[in-house]
Amino acid sequence: MKFSSFEEMDKEVGRLYNEGRLEEAVDILKTAIEQYPDNLYSITWDMAILYALMDPKQTDQSMDIFEYGYEKGLWYSLDSESKLWESCKESVRFQELVAKNKERKEEAQATAESKYQIYLPEEYSKEQSYPLHIAVHGWGEDIDFFRKFWTSDKLNKDYITLFVQSSRVVSPIGFGWNDVELARKEIKDMYEDILNQYAIDINNITVGGFSQGGTMALDFALNEMIPIKGFIVLCPDQPDNFSKERVELMVEKKLKGTILTGEKDEALPDQKAMVEIFEEIGFSYQFIINKDLGHWFPENLSEQIDEALYYITFE
Repeated sequence: MKFSSFEEMDKEVGRLYNEGRLEEAVDILKTAIEQYPDNLYSITWDMAILYALMDPKQTDQSMDIFEYGYEKGLWYSLDSESKLWESCKESVRFQELVAKNKERKEEAQATAESKYQIYLPEEYSKEQSYPLHIAVHGWGEDIDFFRKFWTSDKLNKDYITLFVQSSRVVSPIGFGWNDVELARKEIKDMYEDILNQYAIDINNITVGGFSQGGTMALDFALNEMIPIKGFIVLCPDQPDNFSKERVELMVEKKLKGTILTGEKDEALPDQKAMVEIFEEIGFSYQFIINKDLGHWFPENLSEQIDEALYYITFE
């Protein structure tokens, strides 16, 4: 099967994964290795995971893919305690890979730093203040990848948008927010930095993110890290310190929030549990479940972001 771009290929692999057609997804990825050499990490990582999810599990094939990637200069975040690799954690090959990848990860971490990018409204003027939206990437992503999805007409026209990137490496191409205390500090520091550069409407600040970034955005709202008006989160997990007491504090501050997710997202039960607390406490929220979507970005995400911004700001 021919594809016009890596993104088109990746989308088809995601569709097949959601339908449980793992062997077909792997077959496409095999041909993509030569067609998209610049995306070798993403391709090999996805292949290894798909092999590990098959029934029966294809452990040797996962190890083959990881070793191939390592020979090409890549490394992977391999957690021997992860259920995903439970079938191979006793394997000598897997243990050797864990050790070698740990060395490469430490080398990459030694020079990594947090960073941010600012995107100004289309007709930006220094003479007026603007609402601010803080966008937090998911696990294994960076700003450039995340921004391709996290965009909307309203953000582009009316908002100063702060895209933040963690300093903690999780792959050769991506970062994560696993260290929550460090993540809070880094995001708050980046926020305070731009307050000195731009005129921000301090009463109209929203935060949003996908997956682990969505969990981090929720954490910021729950813990009042900065004066947030509301949050927009896609496929988040439940933050560790989520509680009725924290939700009550958001109610007192008159925050609003939107949770977006997919009906096939594995975190859906936890998301529904949070919504039950929202309902019980009287927190103002939207909960949108996208049909046939797994843990990924819906095609109409831009429209959903705009609707969420309107809900938080005006309704």
